[in-house]
Amino acid sequence: MPQDFINGLPAELLCQVFDRLGHQQQAEAAATCVRWSEILNGDRYVWRRRLYLCPLNLCENGIGDVEDMRRYRAFAIKDTLNTPERTDLRYFLNTLRRFLFCEQVRENVEDLRLRLFRYSLADLFANEGGLDFPKLRRISVHPSLFLNKRDLMKCNITAPNVREIVLDDSNSCANPLVQLFSEQITKLGVTFMDKVMFFAGIGSKPFVNLQCLTLKALHGSHFPRLFRDTDFTPTHMQLFRRLRFLKIDDGENVFFPAYECIFRVATNLKTLIVLGRDMSEDAFNAIDELKQLEELHLNIEIHKSWSIRKLSLPNLRKLTTYVGTLAPLESAPNLKSLQIQNHTQLRGRFMFGEEDKLAAYFKVFNAHLEELLLKKVELDTTFVNQICTLTKLRTLEMNSVESEQLGVQKILAALPQLKRVRFVKCNLVKELVISFNDTNQDQEREDLDEGFEDEENMNFFNKLMLQYPDCGIANEHSRVVRHSPRDQVTMYPSGYQVTMHHFWKVY
Repeated sequence: MPQDFINGLPAELLCQVFDRLGHQQQAEAAATCVRWSEILNGDRYVWRRRLYLCPLNLCENGIGDVEDMRRYRAFAIKDTLNTPERTDLRYFLNTLRRFLFCEQVRENVEDLRLRLFRYSLADLFANEGGLDFPKLRRISVHPSLFLNKRDLMKCNITAPNVREIVLDDSNSCANPLVQLFSEQITKLGVTFMDKVMFFAGIGSKPFVNLQCLTLKALHGSHFPRLFRDTDFTPTHMQLFRRLRFLKIDDGENVFFPAYECIFRVATNLKTLIVLGRDMSEDAFNAIDELKQLEELHLNIEIHKSWSIRKLSLPNLRKLTTYVGTLAPLESAPNLKSLQIQNHTQLRGRFMFGEEDKLAAYFKVFNAHLEELLLKKVELDTTFVNQICTLTKLRTLEMNSVESEQLGVQKILAALPQLKRVRFVKCNLVKELVISFNDTNQDQEREDLDEGFEDEENMNFFNKLMLQYPDCGIANEHSRVVRHSPRDQVTMYPSGYQVTMHHFWKVY
């Protein structure tokens, strides 16, 4: 069966497939290829996308085609504080209620995103007879300035299919909304500025069906209060133990003391994502106990010492790691996808002795890895040589990567089994020139400019496509640069330092 057989299907059959997708899945499918985009952006599907409602487009003088607006499945509602003074906000609320609670909208809405500043949820949802949203699956709320628990209790809402709640900038006022659907939601996202707000927002319900939890600590100028092991009750521990998906976006490093405690109880996790600053050695060692992990994303600095444990994860299929501190691996027999990001060569190159360490690291998965994604990485000879050992590699994607052209050519020549190679915003260098001092820098530029063949280098990607037609090579906004001296320092065993000046010569 040809790989692109699905694009050979008639539009009518594709529509039958697309009809089974939710609005978010349709939006993702529309970004796959030109043909899908044309179908999903046609009249058949455009009305199912998110519609933004605010006092500027839902007022007495600015209302659009209501009949067309009612066909949407997802709505974002915002009564912005920047609304002009002459705008009648009372008219907006009344019109919004009539629009949102009409039978056609109420029975088909799947997603509500609420950003209410001048009204409370009680103002919007209060109804003596109750409101039923049979298809509503997701609610995202930014708590109102005027929201309080008593007002929220007036909301008589029935939504038997709600499975996800997202609290942006949570506080205790949003707690009743979480409690209302605590027994049925499977996904919960909480954004908070302080741990007191976090615990007030989620309350003490057991969340018996919760499987996915996303926590985000907002960046703030105030000194954050750190989470401690003692902050979590037995109910919270049971919540972590039931999770299958956990994402912690911790730019404030408030979870640093609690990582170990969380990882030791969350033994059923299949996906763990940690974005932050630092992680202790003990916390990292606790990840080795998560034997059911299938995806692990660690974009964080790991404190390492002689007692750091190498991970042995039999079910791990996808790993994202920060090259500054590569996550140590002992065994990952099912690892198929690896993403390495945010790596700049230390002082121009790997330090002496690092070549053997990198070779040992790649040896763990070089016989079965199928997908490699490099983001913000500088490829030197050591790195290129290890990529060439990935004998099962099928997909190679480079995003914001700097490499010499010879390195790219060497990889493609060594891996004939590659089926997809993608370059995004990469800088491919014709040759690397080391400048030892400032006085001869201009002369070196002139020497490089002389006799340079513009056409040959501008057609670099076209030549790769012709030379390797089976690789599916694609290029997006990458550029060929003439040379790349770096303003860095290389340390030699004798202690001698060589400064390499950094400048780009763009084509």
